[in-house]
Amino acid sequence: MHHDSASAGDRGRPHALPDRRALAAALPEPGTWQPFPRLDRNRAGLDTAVREAADRHLATPWPTTSPTTAPTTPHLLERLAAATLAAHLTGEQRFFDDVVHGVRAVCDRSSRCRPGPRRPCPDLLSTETAALLAWVDHLLGDRVRELRELIAGEVRQRVLEPYRSTGRAVHAGVVPAALQLAASREQLLDVLDRTVHHLGHLLGRPPGDGFPAAAVTETLEWIRLATGLDGFSRPELVEVAERPPATLMSPHQSVDIIEKSDLTPHLLYLLGTRLELPEVRRHALALREPHPLPAATSLGRTLLDLADPAWSRDIAQDQPGFPYPARTWLPGSEVLTVRRLPGGTEGVFLAVRGGHNGGQPSRGDVGTVVIGWDGEPLVIGAAHHNVPVVNGHHQAAGRRHRAVDVSCDIGRHGAGLTLDLAPAYPDEAGVRSLRRRVLLDRAPGWVVLRDRWDLTAPASLHWPFMLRHEPRPVAPGELELVHGVVLAFPEGLSVEVSEVRPAGHGAPLFRLDLGHPEPGTTGVVTFTVRLRF
Repeated sequence: MHHDSASAGDRGRPHALPDRRALAAALPEPGTWQPFPRLDRNRAGLDTAVREAADRHLATPWPTTSPTTAPTTPHLLERLAAATLAAHLTGEQRFFDDVVHGVRAVCDRSSRCRPGPRRPCPDLLSTETAALLAWVDHLLGDRVRELRELIAGEVRQRVLEPYRSTGRAVHAGVVPAALQLAASREQLLDVLDRTVHHLGHLLGRPPGDGFPAAAVTETLEWIRLATGLDGFSRPELVEVAERPPATLMSPHQSVDIIEKSDLTPHLLYLLGTRLELPEVRRHALALREPHPLPAATSLGRTLLDLADPAWSRDIAQDQPGFPYPARTWLPGSEVLTVRRLPGGTEGVFLAVRGGHNGGQPSRGDVGTVVIGWDGEPLVIGAAHHNVPVVNGHHQAAGRRHRAVDVSCDIGRHGAGLTLDLAPAYPDEAGVRSLRRRVLLDRAPGWVVLRDRWDLTAPASLHWPFMLRHEPRPVAPGELELVHGVVLAFPEGLSVEVSEVRPAGHGAPLFRLDLGHPEPGTTGVVTFTVRLRF
């Protein structure tokens, strides 16, 4: 039975994002939006944590600078966010004073608007600055009356007026800034309409490496809170939400054949809630931090965390831990993960990737596999390219060098991926077809990898495997990878093992190279990772 990852959270709802007409009918008047009727002030230790975060900076004076010198830095924004939250939650005058100094210092810094082909275009840092200034205005209001005109003027001039949606991560900051400080309803509508238009482009392609999951999730939530319009019901977002639980091998070990998600625990929980994915919510709760003040990258994300009553309720309860789903197929990334025993780390785990060799840097690992046992990686993936070397040629860079004829089969007794790797290689390799089939058979708990090739001019064929432990020969055609677990292969293959020192630090890895002495123009080879009998 084929498992369609998108169907779990689809629930039959429309996939369209809100259009301009729907936004115009639902948007509040600028400055009237009240997104947080209540923050969770009852989290144990929150007041202390907020004071400590703001107090760390009080001994250091804010920098004084002319408008033509250094731009705003993330450090200044972090300090201003800490002071703003402390002033709002504690009401202590020293934090209000620090906010006043901080806002003036930030507004005195040079604009981060870069010139574009037609007009200046705000970048990520300028929109995050605008959002933070908007939250100062929203949370502190008349307590910082002398700043309100300055804040509104700076945000409108530097961000809202020149706004064009050109950066993938720009939206999360510009939306709350516009909702609170837009000069007119028309300006607010223009900003949100542009944002939604660009979100449509992002969500119109597979959510592979580089997809700004956190920014998209936060932006859609701001729009939902402001308008009641739900843009979450997209199959691409289901895949984004399912990626973290799917690729977790053990509590501190995720597979590296796909880019790590940038979602905070709360944003992942929020996405799982909106998409009705209980395993995703459970995974997010298992990631929660014991610290009462969330480690968010912006004040807006901190406020979303503190204002979510369901999240506050759930993190206060004992949680059952990570869900470790039985299998997940991520069609946009062409990644399959499957475990022998769902719900835990015991036994064998398999991850395999199709996709392409585009991106920066090029991965060169289409068809790579990761195999774990009892939560420990045995065969390591992406950075080490566990794919065949054909006639001395590795895979080539670029999106056109990809897997084709990709087929995922999922059933009660296991799951597998079949794909043709031939287009991933340069023409000089002479690969007419290289069909790889990777299967986890849950009954015996084996992983079977089978390569079938058709070459124009065979000279050499090698299979590299990067291993966590040094393999030990135990029988002809068998190497022990860890106690009791072996890699079995045809006895006629040559075997070479070399130690590899990772750059910088870390325990050594071991490169196993299995070579075929006479591959012929066509042939097949099978590798099996299994318990040794």
